Amino acid sequence: MVGKRQNMLRKTVCMLTVFTLTMGMVANVDSFADESSQTHIVNSQFYGKFSDAVETAKSQGKSIIKVTTDQNSMGNVNIASPIVKLQGEVTPTRYNKGRVSLGHIAKDLVTFKAGSNVEVVNIDFRNSKGRNDQGAYVVIEEGANVRFVNCNFDNIVVNNGNVTFENSSFKNKTNNVNNHGSLTTVADGLTTSLGNSARPSIALGINLDYNGSFTRVIGLDENDQIGYDLVGDNKENARVEASISPEGSGLTATVSADNKVSITGAPNKVGDYSLKIKASTNDEVAEKELKISVLNTMKAFLKGNAPIFGFIGNKSYSSNGGVDVVSSATGSSGGVVSSADKSKITLLVKEGTESNAKYIPYYEFKQKYPNTKIDLSISPQGSGLRAELDPISYINKESVVNIEGEAKGPEALYKLTAKVTDGSRVSTTNSVDIHVYDLTKSLQTRLDALGSTESKWMMMPYKIFTVGNATIPTNLKEIAGSNEEGLYGELGNTDSYATETITIPKGADVTLKNLKIKSSTKIIVEKGGKLTLDGCVTYGPVEVNGGTLTVKDNSSTTNTITLNDGSILEDSSIKSLSTFLTDGSTLAPKEPKSVVIVNGNITVKGTNKIKGDKGFTTSVEAQNGLKVNNGVVTLDKDASLEVVGGGDNVETNNPFSTVGADAIVLENGKIVGEGSLIAKGGRGYVDTVNRKDGKGGKAVSGTGIIDVAIAKLTGGDGRKDDILNTKKAIGGDVASPSVKIRAKEGTYQGGDGDPKGSSQITPYTDPSNNGGSTSPTNGGGSTAPANSTGAPVGSQVSSRRISGSDRIATAIDLSKKNFERANTVIIARADIFPDSMTASVLAKSLNAPILLTKNNSLDPRVESEIERLGAKDLIIVGGNSSVNSDVEKALSKYDSSIERLAGIDRYETSELVARKVISVSGNKNTAVISSGESFPDSLAISPYASKEAYPILLVKRNSIPSNIKRLIDTSDLKNVYIVGGLNTISKDVENKLTNTIERFSGKDRYETSIKIANSKFKDSKKAYLASGKIFADALVAGPIAGKANAPILLAPDKGISNDIKNYIDNHKINDLVVVGGYKYLPESAIRSILK
Repeated sequence: MVGKRQNMLRKTVCMLTVFTLTMGMVANVDSFADESSQTHIVNSQFYGKFSDAVETAKSQGKSIIKVTTDQNSMGNVNIASPIVKLQGEVTPTRYNKGRVSLGHIAKDLVTFKAGSNVEVVNIDFRNSKGRNDQGAYVVIEEGANVRFVNCNFDNIVVNNGNVTFENSSFKNKTNNVNNHGSLTTVADGLTTSLGNSARPSIALGINLDYNGSFTRVIGLDENDQIGYDLVGDNKENARVEASISPEGSGLTATVSADNKVSITGAPNKVGDYSLKIKASTNDEVAEKELKISVLNTMKAFLKGNAPIFGFIGNKSYSSNGGVDVVSSATGSSGGVVSSADKSKITLLVKEGTESNAKYIPYYEFKQKYPNTKIDLSISPQGSGLRAELDPISYINKESVVNIEGEAKGPEALYKLTAKVTDGSRVSTTNSVDIHVYDLTKSLQTRLDALGSTESKWMMMPYKIFTVGNATIPTNLKEIAGSNEEGLYGELGNTDSYATETITIPKGADVTLKNLKIKSSTKIIVEKGGKLTLDGCVTYGPVEVNGGTLTVKDNSSTTNTITLNDGSILEDSSIKSLSTFLTDGSTLAPKEPKSVVIVNGNITVKGTNKIKGDKGFTTSVEAQNGLKVNNGVVTLDKDASLEVVGGGDNVETNNPFSTVGADAIVLENGKIVGEGSLIAKGGRGYVDTVNRKDGKGGKAVSGTGIIDVAIAKLTGGDGRKDDILNTKKAIGGDVASPSVKIRAKEGTYQGGDGDPKGSSQITPYTDPSNNGGSTSPTNGGGSTAPANSTGAPVGSQVSSRRISGSDRIATAIDLSKKNFERANTVIIARADIFPDSMTASVLAKSLNAPILLTKNNSLDPRVESEIERLGAKDLIIVGGNSSVNSDVEKALSKYDSSIERLAGIDRYETSELVARKVISVSGNKNTAVISSGESFPDSLAISPYASKEAYPILLVKRNSIPSNIKRLIDTSDLKNVYIVGGLNTISKDVENKLTNTIERFSGKDRYETSIKIANSKFKDSKKAYLASGKIFADALVAGPIAGKANAPILLAPDKGISNDIKNYIDNHKINDLVVVGGYKYLPESAIRSILK
């Protein structure tokens, strides 16, 4: 120790100059020709440990280390050759005295190694807390020569070499240097040499064979080991301990006799932990601290579908990026299409297995963990393809995997996988199928390869350009191009016209779904066969030779549909898009004059509509909807046929059809039967460019007979925008004089215009009936029985119908008739029931209408109704699969923070809706239990549940879903009503419920609705009538009926029910509201109920 010699230094206030190395120890800085080239600077941009900076300087051969900012994170620092100078450089203040601080809380050694010759200037070796086991400790080894200038030491210095302190200071005034070497102090020009011949002292220390950090993964039991050595005079007496803090990590640190520290156990909690290794004697303590990071588990996932790959010989084709495989392969046009495969794969990664753990794009994960790497592989080898991560997809916040290369034969199935690792965790993804097809194979070849018991075929490949002459096997019930409306598979090509055939033979009943049938292909339906077109576009002709055809509303045609003798048209909505839609063929006929052509005698069943396409100025004529050639169209009992002629049928200033087309053309044809016929001529537009009259088309033209139960025939309107134009907008007539007409209920109206079209008809008299009877006429336009607009004569029941052109329109009509304004609107999907079936109670509680929408687009009619209502709060019931993000985005202009009630399934959704109902209504005691596996019971109970604000909870037949049970257990919903019989909700489920007040159950859904009405609406004189076959009409009517304290009666097919009639009679119902169209609730059925 320096001891007594300190007296002579008092006037320097212990400012001891850091040692001057003896001659030859330290080279003068001025001796460097270019100091900057030999200097390693540690500034504020450096974030590592100071020990790392020193090692970097040494490895680069630097001789000077210049420190310009305090270094709190030190590590153990070893100063040795080639370092000759360590200098602090900072603007002096009254606090720092021009010194840069090294050290903080952790105990770190700054060791000047034997053989080093170093000058240290302007450094504060700091201990911020003043504890003996903290801060920077300076050790000069034997054989080292060090000079300290303007330095400060908070901790004791151990000197075993040669040291000079020049104008330096010590925090401890009496116990500052443990000196076992040569020591010189310089202060105010005075030099004092101190010496000690005793053996140099070596302090206790720990050296580890690994000084980095550890990363462990939740649940993974590993064994990490660190070797250590003790140094110092007392190392043999030292005790070594290891611990991990804070507690609760699931990890354990132990010390073994072979100088090893082991980290064992499976971590159970994510976080950062410290491994402390401590060596101690009675006098000394040495510690080391290492970081342990515990990460969550990692799971990688490939989402999406691979492109389709195909080959013809040695040439390769793909749908990558949406390119049409067929067009590319054949050279025919077609361009870019919405490929049914979507051909997009994204790589996602998530951490953890918790329910709220979310997948994020790989690029985002890599930003968090920069060491993450990916290995993409396609197996087995030999495909000719490779997978790569799209380098720019991160711009769209995605991580897209591209599959590139030249596909090779033979036809085969390959698997794409991804292996993701971040150095500590590894995850191999699911596999994505990559199909490579031989594009020379025909449709018939593909069909022959199917099993004889196969009933559904998701067409693979999605595009087959050679159809040949294919016959659909009778066991096959569905051929689909995709499972999503608007995404199409393709059959055929554009190299020829109607040279290939798809035949539906006798005994076959097949649905073609989401397909484009190109113009090279003709579809033939033979007698005894049945074809349904669902979401299809036919560019080639369709010919029905005695079979049955059904065309759903989501399908269209650009060609003709021919119904030959013996054919049946059933439940079809046929619309032509021939004017503007094309597959690019130069061989197919352009804009056929008629959409449907009848040759011979055919039958119409169910609800049917035919719509001709508009024309285009004078160059393209508008289309007739139906042409009957020397044949008879028989409308089955209760069937309906609506035909609309093409014309300017949209509100726009563009001139489409100058002359509207006639809806029906009879060429010695007849339309007869016990059904309904609705026909409207196309609208004509005054051509202001070519100055031509605009004339509406006729409802029926040509020569023939119409003899049906109900007829509503309307001439097309004439339209004129330019009032200064001298050309006329002429209304279309009801019918040509050569068409004879008879109907039990008939309405005939000429089209609007100047002049208006004629409403006169030529009555038809059945020669076999000695004159018979005809529809009465009047010059005013319409003819009909006197009681056709109200209830039957003598009836005391007032009935009215709320019905739109579709279920979306019906919901809007209900809203208009019941809400002048509404702050809130509930949005639900129009064509599926599970998510929305419990929404009625919420609607009533919020005094909100329910409006329906398509899954993937917002109907403009819905937008208009929201605007009319002035709604500011929108609630979507159902997830993205019900109402997708495109709809939500379109709705956001009315409500920027739309609320979505969506669970993982219908049961969780019903729970979320129930919680919302409880929060709005305050009712916490009673609920309704209904089946989540069918919709009628929920709809029948909805008026009563809405009126009382009882949430509807969905259950399964034999079990209560866990989330529903949790809601019941954690709330006060102890009293329940059950709706449905034991086949719907079992006795076992009922026994699990606390208190069942009443079960409503009939032999079927219709009787159940009557029982609910009898029990809960016994005094009501009003009732709503809706179809029990579809859910949408009753869904939107439920809250309105509840508001009116009226039941919903579910009507069976065609609406006829003695139970409903008896209920109306017994309860003296005087106000019956029919909700829905004529297909399920025909007027004849309503009249029979009210007789």
